[in-house]
Amino acid sequence: MNASRYIKFRFLIDVEELKELIAPLKLVDLSKVRESSGPYCDSKALVESYDEALLQMREGRSPTIRVPHFGLTVDDEAVYAHEVPGSRYLMRAKKPVIMLGPSYFLMGLDGKIVMDSHSEQQVFIGLQVAYPQIFKPQGSEEVVRIYNHPDYPNGNAFRNMAKWLRRHTKLISINQIQTEFRLSEKVAKWIGNYENRITHNWR
Repeated sequence: MNASRYIKFRFLIDVEELKELIAPLKLVDLSKVRESSGPYCDSKALVESYDEALLQMREGRSPTIRVPHFGLTVDDEAVYAHEVPGSRYLMRAKKPVIMLGPSYFLMGLDGKIVMDSHSEQQVFIGLQVAYPQIFKPQGSEEVVRIYNHPDYPNGNAFRNMAKWLRRHTKLISINQIQTEFRLSEKVAKWIGNYENRITHNWR
């Protein structure tokens, strides 16, 4: 998909807060082949894996469970089912959807934190949502600014998510790096139990 200039929010919230955040949206698994051509899935896999990750964090452990990636949408025209061999289906997006997935960090040898790294040493830190500002539809030469475009309602849904996050979380700094990370009050009550080096850099 030809989309760019993504706006991102990284955050750590309680599992009940996550349910509230995603409640207005439909979940789409864009990575797995499905037996059904129905594009949407329930939030069970996301909620259960995230709940387990939070439990491990509360116990002071680095989560070992993988929190899956999902697309989020309010626009039924944004996704479709592509049939693959074996009468199975792979969900694809023809218009941008909100991307939801885990966020990781890696502590470098110089003590600096690298966000969203991909290595065996990566440590789960929370979730991330992202949505592009610019999109070029397939077969078109037109570049569309979609963040406030009426034909792309997921932009408005993303803005509503941003409002929710600003209202229910606090912006914190991590090790003085130039990235935004948000923490809810419910999580702030126990985050000190998360025994890894990043907690010493949160304030």
